[in-house]
Amino acid sequence: MDKINLDISKYSQNELKDIFNIQNISNLQQIETHINKYKNNIFADETLSLGEKDNIINFLNNVIGKLAESLDKTSIFSNSFSNYCSVSNNLVNGPTLDHPIIKNPSSIAGIDAKSYEGKNVDLKVFPPGYINPINIRTIKKTVNVDTRFRDPYYATQSTDFNVTLPESFKKVLSMRLSSLELPLSIYAVNRKLGNNCFTIDTSNIVLDSGNFSNKNKLSNDDKFYDESIITHINDRVSSSSISDISFSIDKKTGKTNISNTGSSSRTIYFNKDFHGNNDLDTPLPLKLGWMLGFRSGSYEINNGESLISEGISAVTGPKYIYICVNDYTNAGNNNYVAAFSSSTLSPHILARINYSALVNRSGGSYVFAEDDINSDLMNRTREYFGPVDIRKLHFQILDEYGRVVDLNNMDWSCALTFDVLYD
Repeated sequence: MDKINLDISKYSQNELKDIFNIQNISNLQQIETHINKYKNNIFADETLSLGEKDNIINFLNNVIGKLAESLDKTSIFSNSFSNYCSVSNNLVNGPTLDHPIIKNPSSIAGIDAKSYEGKNVDLKVFPPGYINPINIRTIKKTVNVDTRFRDPYYATQSTDFNVTLPESFKKVLSMRLSSLELPLSIYAVNRKLGNNCFTIDTSNIVLDSGNFSNKNKLSNDDKFYDESIITHINDRVSSSSISDISFSIDKKTGKTNISNTGSSSRTIYFNKDFHGNNDLDTPLPLKLGWMLGFRSGSYEINNGESLISEGISAVTGPKYIYICVNDYTNAGNNNYVAAFSSSTLSPHILARINYSALVNRSGGSYVFAEDDINSDLMNRTREYFGPVDIRKLHFQILDEYGRVVDLNNMDWSCALTFDVLYD
């Protein structure tokens, strides 16, 4: 091709037809299709320089123009008009052929676009649209839930209540806990949980509900606690007219030490309620003795001896909590299975929150904490097996043992984000 004379005036129409093997051509589109094959070969030829390619392409364009002169102008117009009206054509119909307008590629591709081929809301790739500029498959909708506005307020707990949404969310594909604002107001020692008492012989020792420092005594840094757990226990033991029993925490081991300085043995019961009765309903891991590090229900301490706990003293609130949302659809994939030795927890767990990390990050209890949803790699999304409608929700906050959490009359809030199928 690069060896021939590129002066179009040196060739007749018949010579060009013979050179390019063009016979029985009836319209301009056929000529362009045939010559474009030669153009593609020129573009792909790496032995040609850019200047040589440009000269040859100009020559081929002149070939198209000269061969078009041999066509009947009526056939050019009729065939071209038919092509312009084709769905697959990228030229807009207009009154003149001198300056055709190219259609928007999105509109062309969008004619055949399907809803299942559209854009997912979290994807950055945008497929074409037709009626709308972009063919959207899903959109996001977020609802704010604040327990201050639950109804009825005084007859329900902020950690166990129902919500009827003002409008129904239709064709929901997934639900995600996208934000959470929680008061750090859970008591480690709570009368409602039955972990605020123990018995020395026949004397019942009952502690106040609240949070305490896990130290023998407070330091200047313990600004979030009014009292250490050891000081509080010893004060209550002394007020029960027992002077020969004292509690302490070993600074090296972190274990609890109970000393008997009296002249007779003493028996400590951690498996009784605050009335002194055997507590058969509350497992030992939920009692005060377990938090102090003692793994048995009762101990006998001989006079002049001490009792050291098997475990480390950790009088704290829950290590983690579960946010449970029952959507009444029974059509979702529950990501969390909280397994016990012979049972599982609620099937409606949406998220697991590291409560102890919130307390540490916030500097202590009795403040509001915002959970950093994005920093946690654990998924907090419930995906449905098909589009569902959601109108009513039942919220619960459970501790690691499956008990409804007591926030001590404090409210909390969250945001739920729905991926919704868009028609």
